[in-house]
Amino acid sequence: MRIIRLAIGVWALVSAIQTREPLVGFMGLVLMGMALLNQGCCGASGCNTYTERKPEGTEEPEEAQYEEVK
Repeated sequence: MRIIRLAIGVWALVSAIQTREPLVGFMGLVLMGMALLNQGCCGASGCNTYTERKPEGTEEPEEAQYEEVK
């Protein structure tokens, strides 16, 4: 993925210089920076979500509900 970002960033930067488009040049620099620094849109930790886990054996068992059938 880094190589793809770097290639698109270089292409965008060259294209921006040729057409004198500063916004495209900025986006090319951003993509190149992301590739060179190995960063993604979500930072170094990626898009993981936090899940709270309790140590095993600390959970209280749920009490079973029984229904009498006649």
